[in-house]
Amino acid sequence: MLEDEVYTLDTIITFDPATFTETIEVYRNYGVEIGDNYLVDTLITFDPATYKETVELVKVPFYKEVDEMPFFGDCGDLQGDARKACSDKAMLNHIYMNVTYPEAARKQKKEGTAVAQFVIRPGGWIENLSIIKSVSPEIDAEIMRVIQTMPKWTPGEKNGKVVSVQFVLPVKFRLE
Repeated sequence: MLEDEVYTLDTIITFDPATFTETIEVYRNYGVEIGDNYLVDTLITFDPATYKETVELVKVPFYKEVDEMPFFGDCGDLQGDARKACSDKAMLNHIYMNVTYPEAARKQKKEGTAVAQFVIRPGGWIENLSIIKSVSPEIDAEIMRVIQTMPKWTPGEKNGKVVSVQFVLPVKFRLE
């Protein structure tokens, strides 16, 4: 392999309960460009004829730009800017009603805007939650806690198909 070649390692694990043996295959998948946006899902299949279970790691793309962005709350009857405004209001209301300024951050007079990033999956749930701009560990933990309490979103669409979409959410903490 040349040192500038880019590849990913894919793994297939097969378990045979009849013989209690497990086979692990690792192979290189060439041609993956740096910057590809994908999640890794685990796909488990069982063949009752052979009693073999196969576990595969499957790359699932997510998008930053889509035809229809995911939306939060009861905004399905609206379109375009009206839907976005409704979704933003519902999301901000959820955050406002559930967030608590962490006492340790308050005592240290920590304030600022933290930024969370997550992927909204086709089922409407949130995955791959992370903080990409931190204010303090306590504030980061509180933002993550509140985001994890969000009910399901209505997923986004690209080319008429429901897809995973990356979402970036800034949250401002300010002492008064």
